[in-house]
Amino acid sequence: MKLRTKSQVVRIPITRGGETCYFFGEPINPKQMSKLLEKATDVIWEKGQRFSDLNLYRYKISKISIGIKGWEDVLDDDGNPIPFTPENLEIVYLNNPDIIDEVLEKLDNISKMKQIEEENELKNSKTAQPGTAIQ
Repeated sequence: MKLRTKSQVVRIPITRGGETCYFFGEPINPKQMSKLLEKATDVIWEKGQRFSDLNLYRYKISKISIGIKGWEDVLDDDGNPIPFTPENLEIVYLNNPDIIDEVLEKLDNISKMKQIEEENELKNSKTAQPGTAIQ
């Protein structure tokens, strides 16, 4: 059975007001998510006790920079193309959080669907023959 060993970039259309732009991204895998959460969490010591504090802004910016790899037909207020750079990605997020959140949600959904497909393939590959037990 062939299993995925490479991440795959997907094209996500976003439509607002009759206009469409496209974002290119990769679903975030569990290892990346773990590192992202670790990077965005601050450790605070108070009265000898350790507390973890998730910096939500740092988390979101990190998730965006890991997941979104490019875009097409993203224009500024004057209709000029916005080049894809880390700085412009943050500017687009700050001014259009609903669009970037939609892109991230679609990437998360793709990741969940792939995980479900893999689980179903694994279950199907372990189908028992009549009279046998699955251990």
